[in-house]
Amino acid sequence: MLVPSLKLTKSAVDRLKAPHPSGKLEVLYWDVELRGFGVRVSGKSSTKSYIVQRDIEGTRKCRQITIGPTNLVTIDEARDEAWSLLRDMRKGIDPKEKRRAEAAEH
Repeated sequence: MLVPSLKLTKSAVDRLKAPHPSGKLEVLYWDVELRGFGVRVSGKSSTKSYIVQRDIEGTRKCRQITIGPTNLVTIDEARDEAWSLLRDMRKGIDPKEKRRAEAAEH
């Protein structure tokens, strides 16, 4: 299966359309510059969210983390957050577990 990839820019993300009228299909578009960073376009609503996906180094876990919807998070903010999350994942830090631990502290 061919995985769509493109240079993610604001205009490129704005042009992405709903993948299938049934609403049952979602498509991931991966950035060609930052490996593991992408946009998930869901169903007939064309809801778009920035995501990161990567294996957690030293574990058997693969995580997909939603950064936020494209209409609320700028591409630059999403790219910065993606870079930070991917760096942690390369170090063996699970972002979901890190968020849970931080929430428990408060």
